[in-house]
Amino acid sequence: MDQSPKTLPLTASSTPKVCFVGDGASGSWLMRADQIASMRPEWDAFGKHDFTPTLLENYDVVCIIKRFDLSLALHANAIGTAVIYDPVDPWIQPCDGLVNSSISQVLDYFHNFFDGLPVDGVIFPNRKMMEDHGHLMPNATTIYHHYRQNTQPIKIRKTAEVIGYEGRPEYLGPWEHRVEELAKKLGLSFVINPRHLGLCDIGFAARGGLHGSLMASRYKSNVKLANLMGAGIPAIVQSDEQSYREVDNGFVEFFTDEHQLEDTLRRILPYERRLEIHNSFLADREPYSLDAIANEYETYFQNVIAWKQGIPLSKAA
Repeated sequence: MDQSPKTLPLTASSTPKVCFVGDGASGSWLMRADQIASMRPEWDAFGKHDFTPTLLENYDVVCIIKRFDLSLALHANAIGTAVIYDPVDPWIQPCDGLVNSSISQVLDYFHNFFDGLPVDGVIFPNRKMMEDHGHLMPNATTIYHHYRQNTQPIKIRKTAEVIGYEGRPEYLGPWEHRVEELAKKLGLSFVINPRHLGLCDIGFAARGGLHGSLMASRYKSNVKLANLMGAGIPAIVQSDEQSYREVDNGFVEFFTDEHQLEDTLRRILPYERRLEIHNSFLADREPYSLDAIANEYETYFQNVIAWKQGIPLSKAA
C-alpha cells in the first residue's frame, strides 16, 4: 500500500485538516473534540460510530480522544495520516484507581498502557502526566482544558449566598456532606450542578471516597477550575489536585482537611476578597479560552506533521 503523504508539505501558516474521533457523547469528547473542532473549518469531530476508516483519506491528522482505537491508528499509519492521542483520563474509573494505589503501581500501569502505542504524538491534560509518561512516546506535550464556551463573568454580590459544584455527586464522596453542613453553618447553600455557574458566589472542587484516588488527583484535568476562572468565580479546591496546582494564578484557595476547609471558606467570604479573586481570574483567564487552546492544538499539529516530514523543529511543541 502506498504510504506517501496525501497532501503537500504544510507551510508555517497552513492549517492541517484534522478529524477528532471519540465516543461522541462524553464530556471529554465535547470539550476536546466537538468544541475544539468547531474553531477551524478544516477540523471535524466524529463519534466512533459515525466514523469509518475510509474518511481518513480526507485528513492530515487523526486525533483520538480518551479511549485509544488501535485499528484506527494502524490504518492511519498505513496511509500516512498523523496519529495524535489525547488520552484525557483513559483509565477505568474508579476501579483502576483503587487497584493502583501507590506511585509505583500508577507508573507501572501507565507504562504498560502507553508504551508501544502506534502514535506520532500525545497531548497530556496536565504537566505531571507528561512528566511521568511523556518519555514513552514521541512528541509529548501538555494542553490544558479550556473553559466552557460563551462563559460570562459573574457579578460579585455583596453577600455570598451559594457554593456551587459541577460534576457527578458521587465523585465528592464524604465531601458532599461536609460541605453541606459547613455551608449551613455559615448561612450559605451548597448546590450541586446549578443551572448555570452564574448562580454561584464560590466554586468548590474536590474528590473523595472511591473516586479520590492517587491516579485521579495526579492526572485529572483542570476543567472544573478552568470553568470557575473563566467566570471569575472564587474557587476553593482540594490541595492534592495536581492540575489545579499547575494552573493556579496565586489566587486559588486550597484546603487539605475539614478544618482547613472551614478556615478557607471563612477567609474567602468577605466581599473585598471575593472581588480581588474575581478580578485576578478575569485578568488571567485568556490562556484557557477556547480560542487560545485551539491555537495550541493547531501549532502542535503543524509541528507533528513537520516532524513526520523530517523538517527540523526550532523547539518542542
